[in-house]
This record gives sequence, structure tokens and C-alpha cells, in this order.
Amino acid sequence: MATVDTPRRSGADGNPAPRSRKGKQPKKPRRRGFWHYVGTFFTAIGVIILVAILSITVLVCYVLKHTPNTPLGFSAPKGRTQILSEDGVMLARLYTENRVVVPLEKIPKNLQNATVALEDKRFYQHSGVDAEGIARSVWSDIRYRD
Repeated sequence: MATVDTPRRSGADGNPAPRSRKGKQPKKPRRRGFWHYVGTFFTAIGVIILVAILSITVLVCYVLKHTPNTPLGFSAPKGRTQILSEDGVMLARLYTENRVVVPLEKIPKNLQNATVALEDKRFYQHSGVDAEGIARSVWSDIRYRD
């Protein structure tokens, strides 16, 4: 003689009703492992770094947008004052520094190359900021503390 199992009651949606947990102890919360906390820590650090980079980028863009345009990134050199007579004859020149601004196209190529060679041998090998030169300067400052 075969026994017939009574079918479980089903809910209104046709799915079987959940079994009751009578007589069983409540489930203990799962204990989180060490690696869970390590992952959370590094995720938090990553978010902080990302926010810092974004903030610095926004700040630099804001500063660059509100910086006045000047030739070569610095103010024009001190000029000279010319005193002219009524008929246009120059009577005197007054100056602290006798400079004349000349466009780069008018400076001979050999003079440009000589200036670059004298000032920064690796000028064409970096993008304008020489990290190696800065590191060398910082190391020199730390070492000699002048």
C-alpha cells in the first residue's frame, strides 16, 4: 500500500506556501569575515581619492578660467617712457630696464636653440614640467637645507 502525500497548500498566486519554522531556532546573522572589511576599507579609500581628484580638477579649471591672458604666462616686462616734443622729436627716454618685446618669429632660430640648450637640455623631452628636475631640486633642498 502506497502512501499519498497531501499536497501543500498554495497561496493565491499558485506558489507553495512557505514552511513554518516552528520549533527551530532563529537564524543567526552571518558573521562577516576579515576580507569583507578590507574590501570595504579600500572601497572607501578609492571613493575619497576619486572625490579629491575631481575636486582638484574643478578647482584648477576654475582658476584657469579666471586667470587673465598674458603672454607666456607672466606680465609684460617694464617698458620705457619716451618724452616727445610737440613736433614728435624724442627728447628723452626714462626706464628702469631698457627692454623691447619682440615676437618669437623675429628671434633667430640659432639664438632660440642656444637659449634652450643653456636653460634646459631636456626641454623637448618633457611636456613643460620637468619632474626629474623638480625631484632633483627637492632632494638638493632637503640634503643641504639652505
